[in-house]
Amino acid sequence: MINKVNLIRKEVPTLSLEDSVSKAINLMYIHSIKQIPVVDLNDKYYGMIYYKDFINTHFQPSSKIKHFTSNGAHILKPNDDLQICINFMINTGKTGLPVVENEEFIGLVIDKDLVLNVELENLKVNDIMSNPIVIDENSNLDNALSLMRKNNISRLPVVNDKHLVVGVISLLDILKITSIPNEKDSHAPAPGSKEKSGSVLIKDIMKNAFTIESGSFVKNMVDSFKNSDELIIISNDKPVGIITSKDILESSISKKTDSIVYTANFDDENIRNEIAQKMEKYIKKIEGKLDNIQSVVIYFEKHKTLCSIRTRLITKNQVIHTHSDDYDPLKAFKSVLEKLERQITELHSKNVENKSKQKLFSADEEI
Repeated sequence: MINKVNLIRKEVPTLSLEDSVSKAINLMYIHSIKQIPVVDLNDKYYGMIYYKDFINTHFQPSSKIKHFTSNGAHILKPNDDLQICINFMINTGKTGLPVVENEEFIGLVIDKDLVLNVELENLKVNDIMSNPIVIDENSNLDNALSLMRKNNISRLPVVNDKHLVVGVISLLDILKITSIPNEKDSHAPAPGSKEKSGSVLIKDIMKNAFTIESGSFVKNMVDSFKNSDELIIISNDKPVGIITSKDILESSISKKTDSIVYTANFDDENIRNEIAQKMEKYIKKIEGKLDNIQSVVIYFEKHKTLCSIRTRLITKNQVIHTHSDDYDPLKAFKSVLEKLERQITELHSKNVENKSKQKLFSADEEI
């Protein structure tokens, strides 16, 4: 049962359908959470508000959250076990899921709590980290939001002119700045408006970054997720990777299921199946080019009519990240495969070159 590992957060803020977007963002910021359940006075569950729902949406801070509430999130039961929670967290692409019994909201299970209960063995940060997309401390919030939208991410390591890590900025930080001050102004600019965010510098609102040296074991730093949403991997104080709690959960699910292809957040089952089959076929095609493929996770998101597909191919030694947008999800996935092919071909060529150099070096030693 979930309760046996104390995964249910029962003391969490909630919202009503008539509350404002501004209040939702403010509560998320204060409590450092990415989602809030929507309930009535009797704790009857209506749905969830997720902060990423606002990234591509033009809204007024005074807008009612009933227009943004999602009831499509998977609902957990109090007797679901740890692995069920992890599976649904990955398959839905959500950072937190509600626990509901007889229509009554019981609590939340969030990704940061799950990672404290998975078996990590000798997993190293380099095995699961993604290449970091960084932003200069003297840049502004417009540029930060543009980078997040372009790459479908919600956090950016902040660097100085020497490319050293000096902080981190998240989507929630930006939403807080762009929406809260004008809560009572129904004509306030939406997030990304140059009137507001264009004049705010990253260095003025960035937070301290949790950093860890390249080559470290994940199990030695996992407690950091109690106070942070990401870990920046550094070498000589320069960013070389980034890890979120979802990255750790993906490494856990890959060890406990038969299939290595996982799909998240697809609303069309036929498209999901076709994309999964194409990925399975592609994995067979690249056998020999890439060693020890452990899992591939394919995330789907739709912003109005634009489809976004993001993949993470996880091997024993690295993570390959690809992303593409298109109005047709199958065209977006085709672009993803093309990008993946280019990266894998480049990696394979480097590996062959390195092996050739090693053989040459060994031959020289024998001489």
